[in-house]
Amino acid sequence: MGAPVSAAFATRGSLREIAGKTSDPDRALGNLLERDRLFTGLLCEETKRLELPAIEVGTAMTKGDLTERVTAAAACPATTNEPAGTMPMKPAL
Repeated sequence: MGAPVSAAFATRGSLREIAGKTSDPDRALGNLLERDRLFTGLLCEETKRLELPAIEVGTAMTKGDLTERVTAAAACPATTNEPAGTMPMKPAL
């Protein structure tokens, strides 16, 4: 990430901190969570529509699990030990 983006994340704070700066923190937090839910839904739909590889990350997933999934998704099929056709990746246009 570039410096301006990193600075933005560093000064932003958590969702609770952001919501706490408003006149109605409970409502603001609900709105932020709903916005994130809508964004995630749209991102999921677009990823499927464009047939792009995606990794769904859950709270129970370990750092090692995520590393393995990212490594597998980023690998070229010819360089993996997986049988052909097991990684449905669409070539970049």
